[in-house]
Amino acid sequence: MDDTELKEEWRRDMLEESRADEVYEREMRTDLDFAFEELGAAEIIEQLEKLRSSLESYGWELSFKELCDYL
Repeated sequence: MDDTELKEEWRRDMLEESRADEVYEREMRTDLDFAFEELGAAEIIEQLEKLRSSLESYGWELSFKELCDYL
């Protein structure tokens, strides 16, 4: 493989990586489910549910919005 072929392969790799980054950014901006999944929202929601349940056992009845506003 000569320099020209290496440069062309490098250029193709860079373009492919750039396109993948663009797709990722577009999905993060337009697909809320995708963004939540990428940001680990499922684990956060699970922890919020546990917190809310614990607070309810002490008589505090908070909606998720109230809980998030407080935090």
